[in-house]
Amino acid sequence: MKAIIFCGYHKSGKTTLMTRAVRGLTKRGYRVSTVKHSPGLSVEEVSAHTDSEKLFHAGSESTLLVTGGQALLTKRIHLSANGSESIVETALKHVDADYVLIEGFKSYRGPISKLLFVHSAEDLTEFHDSSTAAYTGVAAQKNWSESIPFLPPSAGEDELAEFVEQSAYDLNP
Repeated sequence: MKAIIFCGYHKSGKTTLMTRAVRGLTKRGYRVSTVKHSPGLSVEEVSAHTDSEKLFHAGSESTLLVTGGQALLTKRIHLSANGSESIVETALKHVDADYVLIEGFKSYRGPISKLLFVHSAEDLTEFHDSSTAAYTGVAAQKNWSESIPFLPPSAGEDELAEFVEQSAYDLNP
């Protein structure tokens, strides 16, 4: 399984580009999972909007919603950092896919590749580290860095799929 983090500020275009990347990768036949980081919300706050989610909120360890020919599984997983592993890496042990695209975790420092969504050259300097694969953003300029690749925010599904294929970190080398 390979992983990449789409990280940046709220409303910076992360979900838009992740959606395109998911479409591009699934068109290529990959199984894709996504992880959404919502640090300001509890699981109960996020999942209290439907009957099946109310059961989950009541304490059910998992809820399987079956409708038509599909099912949606919600499963409670208790996470804590484990030694040298971060919460991100611990959480990924519960995902089964060819690629996992992770949204959020601006402060993550580890081996998983990151696409930085920045508003300014200062943001790029603040968030850049050795796992930065590229940067992008609605206001981002290509000339902000000569050493960090720029990915246009207008990148399409195929371009994003290719970027993820080339840049994602292999969790099981």
